[in-house]
Amino acid sequence: MSFNNLHMEKNINDVKLALKGKSGVYAIVYSVTGAIYIGSSKCLDNRFIAHFIKCDTNPRLQNAISKYGHEHFVFHILEFVPENMLVLREQYYLDLIFNNLPATLIYNMLPAAYSNLGYKATEETRAKLSASLKGNIKLSEALIGNINAAGSERTKEVRAQISKSIEGNTNRAKAVFVYSSLNNILIYSFITREETAKFFGVSHQTIRNYLKSGKVFQNKYIFRDSKLS
Repeated sequence: MSFNNLHMEKNINDVKLALKGKSGVYAIVYSVTGAIYIGSSKCLDNRFIAHFIKCDTNPRLQNAISKYGHEHFVFHILEFVPENMLVLREQYYLDLIFNNLPATLIYNMLPAAYSNLGYKATEETRAKLSASLKGNIKLSEALIGNINAAGSERTKEVRAQISKSIEGNTNRAKAVFVYSSLNNILIYSFITREETAKFFGVSHQTIRNYLKSGKVFQNKYIFRDSKLS
């Protein structure tokens, strides 16, 4: 699940509504260079507000958002997970994604995940987690697709590095992109049709039908299986 155009009040409200009461691991990506921040929270809506409205979180990230503008950042949900798994899953993504990225493209100030209680994942825990979960990642296609500075060699390098970090996961289910029926602005993106169906509270078949027909869903959404150019 990904959220774009974060300079628009409506989209910000959509994010808060979609994430209210949910816990999970997320990534914030600067779409021009591919620089990334990875975090986790037991209240994703409050964490989003802290990053994009209160602007009182990681100094590196906040300086970048202030300098380049909200519209150039994408908020990705990497995974919804129970609160007691947040530290372990965040550490998994930190290791996986940052393994091949240069320091200049990493907003996180520390390479280790911390819980609200100050727990730091140990090297042993991290090793066990990586071994047990190797090959099971379902990283959003949008995490790669939104890193799209045209003609940038640095961007191509970042895309290749992230692709390499998730190599072997080429059989992911088709993504779904949700656009506003009023202005064709991308509102949400989901990793799978199943995730889309769960979010909207409908069946997988319903999502398939709307993808095929192109009809407006709930009088305001249009589903696409690829991003509009």
